[in-house]
Amino acid sequence: MGDEGQSIRKKARVQKRITASRDEWLLFKVLFVILLLLNVLNWLAPVLSASRSLLLQEAGAGIYFLLDPICHQLPDRCLRIEHIPMALCVRCTFIYLGAFLGLIVLFWQKHLRLKTALAVGVGIFVGGEILLEKFGMYSNWPILRGVSGFLSGLVVVLYFGRFTARKSNEKNNMR
Repeated sequence: MGDEGQSIRKKARVQKRITASRDEWLLFKVLFVILLLLNVLNWLAPVLSASRSLLLQEAGAGIYFLLDPICHQLPDRCLRIEHIPMALCVRCTFIYLGAFLGLIVLFWQKHLRLKTALAVGVGIFVGGEILLEKFGMYSNWPILRGVSGFLSGLVVVLYFGRFTARKSNEKNNMR
């Protein structure tokens, strides 16, 4: 009975790992689709709005409306396509682009470990950049906004992806 009990426990641990792996894969796929959709809609909104077709213009307006809750959409802080601002500001555009590329990196490098000091450094850089602008030290440098947005999106996904993988491994090792 001892060997049989160990065999049953081993099968149960393997099944739990498979279930955890499925849950992580589902989360990855959902995040991948959401971020891909956000990036595509952001670029598509001004293209549709510049169209001659009233239906396509309305679709473009619908995209701006859909993305309004996640970004202030101030026209002077947005990249432009055909002189029409994109649906997200520069920082948000690059946050979502960085997060999307971070998911792709995690897909290929599942055991990537991002150092906490690097994540804190990026957080200080982004926070400092935002505070400097708030205090009027500079105004609206799209390149700096893009860099801080891209780094924050990338680092958040890579850093917290690490915790998800570690948490899953710890759960599996405890069982």
